[in-house]
Amino acid sequence: MGIFLFMTLGFYGQINWINDILSFEKEGSIYVATMEGVYKSNDFGNCFKPINNGFFNLQINSIEMDKNGRLYAGCDDGIYVLKNKKWKKIKDVAFVRKILILEKTIFVGTGMGKVLKNNGKSWDVVVALKSPITGIASSGKAIYISSYNDGIYKSCDLGISWKKLKFEGKRIWEILPSGDSLFVASEDGLFKGSNTWKALNYGLTTKDLRVIKKDKNILYLGSYISGFFVSYDSGKRWNSANTRLSNTNIRDIEILQDKIYLATENGLYKTEDKGASFQRLTQGLVYLSKPPLSKSPDDIRKRKEKLGIKPPPKEGEKASGGHGGGH
Repeated sequence: MGIFLFMTLGFYGQINWINDILSFEKEGSIYVATMEGVYKSNDFGNCFKPINNGFFNLQINSIEMDKNGRLYAGCDDGIYVLKNKKWKKIKDVAFVRKILILEKTIFVGTGMGKVLKNNGKSWDVVVALKSPITGIASSGKAIYISSYNDGIYKSCDLGISWKKLKFEGKRIWEILPSGDSLFVASEDGLFKGSNTWKALNYGLTTKDLRVIKKDKNILYLGSYISGFFVSYDSGKRWNSANTRLSNTNIRDIEILQDKIYLATENGLYKTEDKGASFQRLTQGLVYLSKPPLSKSPDDIRKRKEKLGIKPPPKEGEKASGGHGGGH
């Protein structure tokens, strides 16, 4: 009976590693990018179903949707779009990490330090840096990109030219525009500014920060080793909010109505009381049809070599490709 149930459901274990979350308030729908494909919930995360269409065992790093309802996925082997319930690769590029869609223009940041742009006609490299792209964000007419170890850049002409901001910090993980300023989450703490910067770390038990989100006047931080933090005064003081949160390596934060969702390396969590308590969401987030691929470094390296995927350059090594104008 146990063997029959196993074969019927195609169940091979719980999905743990969540990379990205995308939500839509009207429908109460949530999409999550996982190490095994894309999953969707129509009931605020209570139950998920795969929307992979045979797209199994593919690591999804980021997801985004355009105004026409087309879902895009950034993977280690390219950029995909979901059309007619089927995934189609639209660009063969390695290590896609971030996607930003502005009207009809798509910006993509990669682990190779490149930013690509598509306006519906062709894909062009508009930035090529020495270090992986970790953030792409927009505010009004301005577009910002961050590189892990090569600073922050701004464009006011839809990516035609770029200006490097005077940010001295490195090891950047995410940027969040706030008016004419930026919040910068890095391994050296949280900063806010444009060309002059102020550290906002009072109350934090770590400076190793990975993600920052804002909801009205409340700020939320996710860290690598010390969990989840909340600030009610624009970052002047932070409060730890980790009750019943069993994993602290937070990769993304999403806010949907009065609910906050955390993507971690140990699953998807929800809090409805700003971190006073957390619930792990597991229903439907399971491996289907094929057993999960080994996550050992040697096996991952061999699979990528077979696919022809080369690793991102090490810090200090220059990525291939030209620079965008105005650097």
